[in-house]
Amino acid sequence: MKFGTITQQGLTLSSDIGILPAQHSANIQLGVQKDGSYTDYSVTAQIGYPTSTGDYLNAGTAVLDGVLTIPSECFKQDGVMVISLALTNGTELIVTHPLHLTIVGAPGSFVTLPPEEIWQQQVSAFVQSYLSTEGITISATAVTGEPGTEARVENTGTGTKPVFKFTIPRGNVGPTGPQGPKGETGATGPQGLTGPQGPKGDTGATGPQGPAGPAGEGVPPGGEAGQIIVSTGNGGAEWRDMPKMDVIIDPNGGLQNTSSGLSIKGDSTASGGAGIVTGSTGTYVPIAADGKRGAIIGIAKTADQTEPVGIGSDGRVYTKFIGYQFESIDPRGGIINEQDNAGLRIKLNRDQVGGAGLEVDENGLYLKQATDSFLGGVRVDLALSETSANPVQNKAITAAIGDISTALAAILGV
Repeated sequence: MKFGTITQQGLTLSSDIGILPAQHSANIQLGVQKDGSYTDYSVTAQIGYPTSTGDYLNAGTAVLDGVLTIPSECFKQDGVMVISLALTNGTELIVTHPLHLTIVGAPGSFVTLPPEEIWQQQVSAFVQSYLSTEGITISATAVTGEPGTEARVENTGTGTKPVFKFTIPRGNVGPTGPQGPKGETGATGPQGLTGPQGPKGDTGATGPQGPAGPAGEGVPPGGEAGQIIVSTGNGGAEWRDMPKMDVIIDPNGGLQNTSSGLSIKGDSTASGGAGIVTGSTGTYVPIAADGKRGAIIGIAKTADQTEPVGIGSDGRVYTKFIGYQFESIDPRGGIINEQDNAGLRIKLNRDQVGGAGLEVDENGLYLKQATDSFLGGVRVDLALSETSANPVQNKAITAAIGDISTALAAILGV
């Protein structure tokens, strides 16, 4: 009989029962309802069942005519049974998600037969009671009784035509047989998904230079650097040297035309030179000379020189003061005009009466102490004095007053 039905919907399995018959059951049947999309697929059940050690073993059994028969080996231990369906169509194999069903624990199933001598005595006595009677036709049937019941013999016929019914209880489950031979290798599974692309490899070394390709259509072979392709007028072409062309040059433009082509005009002429020289080391600007342009105007220091810089006949560069004009100076303003038009400077005490009180030495500019004849800084005494006319520091006066207060307090006793 069917104890329930397993229903497939896509890759998902469900069942109308959650609990299977108890431990020690055998050959339990479950109906299998396939998804309509898998009509042409063959179905095999993969059953994972628990063992007494806590491990799981696997049993495979075919689904025939929509019925799955679970063998007795799967019910030896209580726990959770796991069932998946493997659907095949040619080389295609699809395995559904597993379904979990519970096996409830139960007492062991043992069949107890009576002792061998009692069993034989009962059968022999029953049969002999009829064998001693003439004209009796004897027939017999045998059935298997439930485990744990006693063996018995019944007469289901008549006295003259007895029909013996022998009921023999089912025996104990035998030990597990040896493992069968390894089955044949199954069909190759479907191609797996393509893995992610690996990292980009390093750039390889540059290969050798290939041979020169043929000349393009209309391009003649050969040719050298500096040449151009010229039509021959009859549909052909050839390589020719680049023609040289003369151009109009401004005589004051700093350029000249030579047999080798255009170049910068050097200082070869007195008036038209560009002040630039081109040699084997490159183009440079020379120092100006008489009648020729160059980097610096003027070559000698003269009395009427107006340029700030000039070159003397010894080849050295000289600078000359260019005269200037300034307004009149206040004689009391602390500024004096140096002799020989050397320029303005601060008036010092040594120059004349009315100096600014300043002096200059190798250490720099400083303020000199004032005197009767010169301006300058004020000297301040650090202590009281009976002869000095200088001001005295505030702290010196405060200290003297403090001394007086202390003396008065001692005298007055306060």
